[in-house]
Amino acid sequence: MSRGDVRRPRRFTIQLEASDHQRLIWRASSRGLTVSEYIRRATLGCEIDTLPLIEAARELRQLGDMLRHLHATRGGWNHDAWIRFLASVDRLLDLAHAIAADTGPGEIAGLVERSTAKDRVPY
Repeated sequence: MSRGDVRRPRRFTIQLEASDHQRLIWRASSRGLTVSEYIRRATLGCEIDTLPLIEAARELRQLGDMLRHLHATRGGWNHDAWIRFLASVDRLLDLAHAIAADTGPGEIAGLVERSTAKDRVPY
């Protein structure tokens, strides 16, 4: 076997901003991977899960519809409407947590606070 046929690992160098570098390290370590393994998996055929983003958009649309209806009627909401609205807010918070888990610290994670609908019903 000639020297040119030996299978050696190849090195690939990229330049990142310090914040992107830290985020890359955080994402890899949060999954129990090395940075190299994380980059290999992320670039060589792993699909990006957009379902949480699609579900978040759907929840936001529903919340907007509920608020539009409240504004149009100006009669306020009954107890059941508040429960549905706050359950939707909780679902949106769950989706935000899922997105934050894949985004990294400080981007979304610090903005999302967990609560329950029953704690916020006004009556």
